[in-house]
Amino acid sequence: MPSASLSQDSTIQDSAYNPASTYTFPSKTIEVHDTIALPWKICTVEVSRLHSGQTGYAGERIENDNMAYDFFFLTFLTCFFLIAFVFAKGKKNIALMSNVLFSSKSRQSIFFETTGKDLRDKFLLVLQFAIIMSVFFFIWQKDIYNDSHNAEINIVQSILIILAFFVVIFIYMGYKWLSTWIISKIFFNENSFENWKETYTAMVCLGGIAIFIPVLLLYYIPIGQFYDYILIILCFFISRLLIIHKSFVLFFPKINQILYLILYLCTQEIIPLFLLYKGLMVLFNMMVDKTTTLWI
Repeated sequence: MPSASLSQDSTIQDSAYNPASTYTFPSKTIEVHDTIALPWKICTVEVSRLHSGQTGYAGERIENDNMAYDFFFLTFLTCFFLIAFVFAKGKKNIALMSNVLFSSKSRQSIFFETTGKDLRDKFLLVLQFAIIMSVFFFIWQKDIYNDSHNAEINIVQSILIILAFFVVIFIYMGYKWLSTWIISKIFFNENSFENWKETYTAMVCLGGIAIFIPVLLLYYIPIGQFYDYILIILCFFISRLLIIHKSFVLFFPKINQILYLILYLCTQEIIPLFLLYKGLMVLFNMMVDKTTTLWI
């Protein structure tokens, strides 16, 4: 127990959080060097010999990451429920997407027909993919920022950054669908685009499911983050190889069209991905450090 001597009408004012509130101690003079818990925070209070009419001060705050843990817990829980709902209601749709993604056929089955329920399941999985990728990019950039600046990011900044990443990833996917549709209209046929769209959607949906566990472990068990990053990068490269292979089968089936395939990959895969990564990195730096300028 800290030694305490009581003094008349001695008070401590909490200037860091609520300047109007005071905490009154009974009479007698006190000396306190201790940690106290208030209803909305935990802080260290150090007061030396408070006399009548004098006020003390609040010391350094002990950081409490409960709000951050709650936010990420709810985010991961939302992703889990989206995946669980689709698996419970649409196992057949998951199997069809797996068949579309890993099949080397350039045409769909004549018995394949997309229903409203299938579209709902795909939309939920695309939503889950955008959420989990936003969290992954945030954790990645946050680790880089913490290592280089030796500073933490508060919960409000974290939420805003993840929401911004979510919007950018959705815009990127919209760009991919729209640009490929335009290219197909000009150079190819509509069936090729429909097959590519089904393959790309399957890649996004199944990719979101595949990286859910590694991203979850990346946040809660940072001691094994190296292996988590390896798994996520491996999933990324496998998905890229599958979509490149399907693009080759659908758009450039002849070997003498390999130069067109390279041009297609540069304009539709490599450059957009580079711009996405660079844009997310710059967006993160601008939201964390207000002095950061564009593309630096």
